[in-house]
Amino acid sequence: MKIIDGQSDPFFSGKEVKSTREDGAARPETGSVKLSPPKNEKDRVEISSKGKDSISPGNVSRLKETKPVVSTEAGRESVNKGENQACGKITAAPGRADSAEKASVPSWPAENYNVSISGVQGSMPGAMSEASSQVDKFTEGMEVSSPYSQETFKKCLPNTLQTTVSLKPDGTTFTITGDIPAMWVRDSCAQIHPYVPMCKNDANLQSVIKGTILRHVKHFNSPAQDAPFINSWKDDYNPWEYKYEPDGVAYLIRLASLYTKTTGDDSWARQSGDFDAHKAFDKALDLIKEKMGPTGLVKCPNRPSDDWTKYPYLIPTNMFLAANMPKLKDMYLNIWNDPARARDCEDICNKISAGIEKYGKYNHPDYGTIWAYEVDDNGNANLMDDANVPSLLAAPYMEFCSPSDPTYKNTRNFVLSKDNPYYVTGAGGSGVGSPHTPGKRVWPMSIIMQALTSNDSKEIQGALASLDKLDAGTHYMHEGVNPDNPGEYSRGWFSWANSLYSEMVISKVLGLNYYPGDGTYIKPNLNPQWNHADLNIPVSYGNISGIKLHASGDGSEIVSATINGKPVPVDPKKGVKITEDLANVEIQTRAS
Repeated sequence: MKIIDGQSDPFFSGKEVKSTREDGAARPETGSVKLSPPKNEKDRVEISSKGKDSISPGNVSRLKETKPVVSTEAGRESVNKGENQACGKITAAPGRADSAEKASVPSWPAENYNVSISGVQGSMPGAMSEASSQVDKFTEGMEVSSPYSQETFKKCLPNTLQTTVSLKPDGTTFTITGDIPAMWVRDSCAQIHPYVPMCKNDANLQSVIKGTILRHVKHFNSPAQDAPFINSWKDDYNPWEYKYEPDGVAYLIRLASLYTKTTGDDSWARQSGDFDAHKAFDKALDLIKEKMGPTGLVKCPNRPSDDWTKYPYLIPTNMFLAANMPKLKDMYLNIWNDPARARDCEDICNKISAGIEKYGKYNHPDYGTIWAYEVDDNGNANLMDDANVPSLLAAPYMEFCSPSDPTYKNTRNFVLSKDNPYYVTGAGGSGVGSPHTPGKRVWPMSIIMQALTSNDSKEIQGALASLDKLDAGTHYMHEGVNPDNPGEYSRGWFSWANSLYSEMVISKVLGLNYYPGDGTYIKPNLNPQWNHADLNIPVSYGNISGIKLHASGDGSEIVSATINGKPVPVDPKKGVKITEDLANVEIQTRAS
């Protein structure tokens, strides 16, 4: 790693940092531009083909053959995540020179994690042997007209519970991200997220979710420097890596808020000592304010991919923080009765939003006004997007904007085009990849996110068809996949992507969505290939106790809808609201 201006303390310095792969090859350049109107030539983004990787067929996350790569930066020790062999050495963001804390080199007892080189899912010691009864009943009661995708859903939805979750004696939940025996703040909150609407009447599922929140509360309260921004932790509450990613704060806020509103249980927020959530979020807010630059944006040394940022202000992460500050404000007011901290949340939200408006936009000659991926306060911008979430593509999913927002629509057109240097096309499909997995690699996560942020039934069906091809016959989602040869992929056991796939099927095929404070709605997205969807679950979802759904048609526009035989009104955006606790719903759709 080379610090361009020779500064000795690059952590959150806002200085440009460049890194190289372990083989010495330079990381592919991204679209660095000046945030000023173009003059003569179009501001194109190109990616060099040099230094790209190749992965032999079947070379997935070979945990038994991989050893952690240990490096030292300014008194820190770190390990690479080991997602695939081609990524080279990944160096953690360095800590300050005066810090005494060091992350110990993690043990990696691969033989205990039953990870198969062939990509078959493994399980960690102490994991739940079976999924929650709620989740079992959900998968058993669902039928769609694509048997292949239905099988994938039935494997992906319980995957986190069956293979990655371990309940601990202290009442917490330790959740590994899959083939790595560490708990990422971002990944674990995302892995658990699809279960929250199902947990109202299930004490076991509630314990898993509440335990996840409590474990991260203790992580945030750790004496480790800047603990709320540390991305990953070991089973013994020590950091797995020292990489600093503020998006973890937003993920935990989102999970805690949705859990509390779904269940009415705020007991996680009223504990003391290491599990004092009020203190934990106070620390997070103080750190956000400390790392906020003159732009009003929060500095992010690492992307959600764990790679270095090129410029200090990562726009998607700032979007996610801004979108979740109102939720944290609500918790400060209604749980902790702390109006001063509630005002801090409001102030942070306003400053970040203003900073994105002033510094985060770029007038593109082809796409119009778009958001940049990263910026600094000197007019520089990095025009790209990465498959990892937060991402620009995910802005509506993160609740920062609506899918119809003009800037989002322009940005989406850019992201899903050849002008995004990490947009990859191939015989099996097209989608956004990542510099974290160099070469021709589509991330299924980006295709899932494309569907999650779309209301176009044809686009959603195209995404599902691509995901069917890119899973290489495993019925699981992977990290990076060669779209011309899906047998070449990284990470055969990637629980975050499996959970996100399940969330997409529930939200965008069945059209089942829970809106806290409003209720549960159904708006199926059907088409000639997916011409019916049936759901019969005598279990809770959101604020209701059970649903029986039959939907048929060839689009997303609802022609007629009944609940228990009676016609009901339809919200054009949300669909049919479930107003009865045990509802038999009939929906007929057509192409709009």
